[in-house]
Amino acid sequence: MPRRLLIFVEKPDPTHPMPNSQHHDPLCQFCPRREQSVFKGMSPESVALCERGKSTVQVPKGQVLFESGQRIKWLYCVQQGIVKLHKAGDEGKDQILRLVGPGEAFGYRAVLGQRATELEASALVASTVCMVPAAWVLEQASKNIQFTGNLLEYSIRGLDQADRLILDLSQKTVRERLCQTLLWLEERFGRDQDGFLAIRLSRAEFASLVGTASEGVIRFLSQMKQQGWISTQGKRLRIENPEQLALCSKARKP
Repeated sequence: MPRRLLIFVEKPDPTHPMPNSQHHDPLCQFCPRREQSVFKGMSPESVALCERGKSTVQVPKGQVLFESGQRIKWLYCVQQGIVKLHKAGDEGKDQILRLVGPGEAFGYRAVLGQRATELEASALVASTVCMVPAAWVLEQASKNIQFTGNLLEYSIRGLDQADRLILDLSQKTVRERLCQTLLWLEERFGRDQDGFLAIRLSRAEFASLVGTASEGVIRFLSQMKQQGWISTQGKRLRIENPEQLALCSKARKP
């Protein structure tokens, strides 16, 4: 199946807006996610300038926003949906490094470092993504203390997540990591009205997130189902016994 890379024509200058006939850009000042995002605490003037330069795109499931080795020109922020950041290893095996949900930003390290990204970003589900020009981000980072602090906080959080991933891969079994991941997915994305995890992952995606082969994930999920820890319905998964999952994961949060 051919890969689908998002092709976007950027606006000429974020300080001189032009009508955007391709997309409806919701107002940043009224965004319910803003105060939980990298743009929290910013002045109305800064938000207005950001609003005039950014664009909003509807990203179908599976579409690639950027690829490894690409120099990106945007800071991305998920308004709705889920985007996965992933990377292929030396043997071509895909590893999901982060799932980005509503209100979260990505691409900021490549923008701040003004270098090519080492990751690939693609929509795990159909998503709405806001794209803020890198030029605006760099300008604000050089003069806006609040924004600089927000970016620093995001960067530190990302490094902490990377440290935990390395530690877990080296010290935890596949079963322990899978139990931990199930609990984290419920905490991060919640449940639907039927009690299933609101996020639906294929067995291959579970394996990529846990860092193992699909066969191992299938085997352990089957065992957990037989033990009554979880129940499934197609791709839908419901946690029935979180206490046992916590014991299995050694009660450590991801």
